[in-house]
Amino acid sequence: MKSYEHKITRFISSRAVTGMTSVIAIVAACYAMLISAPCVGKSVPQGVFDSLIWLPVADFQLQVIVNALLLLATVASLVLINKSFIIIHSPALLYVAVYLLAVAACGTDIQEIMEGLTLCLALLVTVTMMYVSYQKPRYTRTIFTVFLILGAGSMWQWAFALYIPVMIVVCAQMRCMGSRTMLAALMGIATAPWILWGFSFVSLPEFSLPELTTVTEALHDVAGWRDYQTLIAIALTLVVSLVMMIANIVRVYGANAKTRAFNGVLALITIVTMLGVVLDYGDSGVYSPLLCCCCGVQTGLYFNLYAEKRAYPVIIILVLAYIVLYMWRIWNLL
Repeated sequence: MKSYEHKITRFISSRAVTGMTSVIAIVAACYAMLISAPCVGKSVPQGVFDSLIWLPVADFQLQVIVNALLLLATVASLVLINKSFIIIHSPALLYVAVYLLAVAACGTDIQEIMEGLTLCLALLVTVTMMYVSYQKPRYTRTIFTVFLILGAGSMWQWAFALYIPVMIVVCAQMRCMGSRTMLAALMGIATAPWILWGFSFVSLPEFSLPELTTVTEALHDVAGWRDYQTLIAIALTLVVSLVMMIANIVRVYGANAKTRAFNGVLALITIVTMLGVVLDYGDSGVYSPLLCCCCGVQTGLYFNLYAEKRAYPVIIILVLAYIVLYMWRIWNLL
């Protein structure tokens, strides 16, 4: 690369620039939530039992505060994971900036955002616990807690259940699979519904499957430019996540076993989240924060791996695209 290209790369990857961009993106996301209409669309989360009616937070301002706290918690978890396990070998916060820009651009119903941020935070916590369990099959309490979180979450939102088989595969990736591990996983999954059944809150006949709305079906229900904005923003995030993930897998393939395992977990979650968005677009607002998180991590890793191969134009175009989509979203809300 030429000298000016090195300067641009260093500028983009600097901690000050990425940190400032992250702060601006958080403020932008909170502003968009603040001016959005309260509880537009589906307001009651759908869990695995019909009798469990989870009422949304009634006060709109409280919803915004809870969402802002959840957003900050996901950012803190992302930074902690990368600092502890060195997924991206760079002190820059580009992955955080892209994640927050994507969240700001992909916002949907404020209640679904709350559900989605909760799912994203839960997955970040469980991934951290699985990383800690690498080559440690005796960490059965950790495995139990992972599946307890997902099992309990599925009582509130069906999307949590999608990641239960994912974490079983992750156990194999983390080389902690065993009979005791599987027993701990089954006990974790069963604990929440067992307690609810014991207190007569649920019964087996009330078990319900989610109502899926594919992207093809959703296209027939697009009502206006606002729906197109959300569709384009999520589609951009999905495509970027897929392309970055494939490019990263090619480079990480030659790394050591631990690095491959850690990045394999991220790739698996990215793929399953993309499938969740495509097959259940009606609940895309629930999956979109986690999809944005995967996009941010994959983009940060891509820039770290391909920085010397002129990766900066991709990052600049992506950031500008999210800014345009965010402005489109704000224009729709005003």
